[in-house]
This record gives sequence, structure tokens and C-alpha cells, in this order.
Amino acid sequence: LEAEQTTQNTAIAANATDIDTLEAEQTTQNTAIATNATDIDTLEAEQTTQNNAIAANATDISTNATTIAAHNTADGDLSDSNEYNTGIS
Repeated sequence: LEAEQTTQNTAIAANATDIDTLEAEQTTQNTAIATNATDIDTLEAEQTTQNNAIAANATDISTNATTIAAHNTADGDLSDSNEYNTGIS
């Protein structure tokens, strides 16, 4: 019985070490998860910024296309030979 008790004590000690190792790994994983969550929040905020910039650019492109079409209609032709840049926008 004493030999068996020694064997059991050794197994219990090994299990306790394994539990400590797993707890440390779980702490590491929890930290990594929290970091990833923060990174995801940052990316989502940046995506919102980019989406807003894309929408603004699309509006600008549409406005420019409308302005160019109006200019071409008023000008009466599509030739750039009679166009010049005054530097005034």
C-alpha cells in the first residue's frame, strides 16, 4: 500500500503541474483574445472611415461628371482644342 500511495502521490503531483501549465496557457490565450478583440475594433473603425471616404469620393465623381456634362453641353463640342486652364476652379 505504501508503494501504491507513493505512485499515487507522484501522479497527483504531475497532474498538479499539468493543471498549472494549462492555467498559464489559458491566461496567455485570454490575453491574446483580448488583443485580437481590440485589433478587430480598430479595424472596424478604420473600415467605417474608409467607407465614408469612398462614399464622399463617389459623390465627388458624380458631381464632377455632372459638371463636365453641363460644360460640354454649354460648350457645344467635345474638342479640347479650344479649352484652356485659367487656374480658377
